[in-house]
Amino acid sequence: MTKTNIRLVSRKSCTGCLNCFDSCPKKAISVRKDMFGFSYPKVIDKKCINCGKCLSICPIMNDVVRNQFTNVVYGGFSLDSSLREKSSSGGIFGELARSFFSVGGVVYGAAYDSNFYVRHLRVEREQEIDLLLGAKYIQSNLVGIFRQVREDLRNNKHVLFTGLPCQISALKLYLGNKISENLLCVDLVCHGVASPKVFQEYLFYIKCKEKKKSICYFTSRDKSDGWSYYSHSEKIVFNDKTVLITPNKRSLFFRLFGLNIILRKNCFNCHYKGLNRDSDLTLGDFWGIWEIDKSIDDNKGTSLIIVNSYKGKTFLESIKDKLIIKKYEILLPSKYNPAIYESVDGKRTFKRMTAKFALMVISLFFRN
Repeated sequence: MTKTNIRLVSRKSCTGCLNCFDSCPKKAISVRKDMFGFSYPKVIDKKCINCGKCLSICPIMNDVVRNQFTNVVYGGFSLDSSLREKSSSGGIFGELARSFFSVGGVVYGAAYDSNFYVRHLRVEREQEIDLLLGAKYIQSNLVGIFRQVREDLRNNKHVLFTGLPCQISALKLYLGNKISENLLCVDLVCHGVASPKVFQEYLFYIKCKEKKKSICYFTSRDKSDGWSYYSHSEKIVFNDKTVLITPNKRSLFFRLFGLNIILRKNCFNCHYKGLNRDSDLTLGDFWGIWEIDKSIDDNKGTSLIIVNSYKGKTFLESIKDKLIIKKYEILLPSKYNPAIYESVDGKRTFKRMTAKFALMVISLFFRN
């Protein structure tokens, strides 16, 4: 048996987009999970024909032709109070999604499945949009999704795809150089992705602690106690309809996430920071708006919107009558949103061995 010459990127750099897995013509790539539950590809020597397809479609090994556009920054929120309440910040994504549904389009985004694993999902009805609302700090499974996007575009569907910056880059490489005008790509201001394994252990711990059989709803971004000054909370609804609300600063899972202990390795050296992005629009929380401009901070959530392309500008203008929106200086958000420009700092947090130890302690603690 001839050993393959293919060398995928290291685990330190791999984003877990699994473009290589989805694109291999011989199914010569398997997917394995590390102890944190993060997925990594591995070449199967006996199946590999050294065609190099996996290398040509890797977002770390290849650059996407990025948008040549002078970024514009806005802050704002939806006029629909119900949509805004269910959203992480201001409900801008929900309004964009509605505009796509109105023309028979489809929307892709991250959703929890019935076991609270995070997967990208395709929805084509407004009644399903709630599945995609709200922040999920866990890395989403993309297997098979880009193939669906390509098929929708070939059928002249209008497609809204929302994901992390690394996922947008992977999608564009998968689709090739000719990106359809029917595709709008929206990325998110990303701190990093948290361990699926730790999240599952955390949910198990909560069920045992509260003596419940199952959890039917989870969000890290409940606004019952507000949004401004990072006052959002973790909300869990159990099978018996009882509710547990915990301020995020007291949530063990959120604290581990915020301390960067349970993030994927590549998040410490992210290739997708700055304003020169592959997406058409960037959305996030407009943290610090309470100091910058109190006129659009009512403690119910304000979105940061960065326009990265002419296409993004056009789509944002098409929904402006649904929004309260104001333009701001380009550098203002950086003080409160360092994740736009900088990777998380691994030197100021626990080292990876400490993280492994933390996971073992967490698992033992949660299981007892």
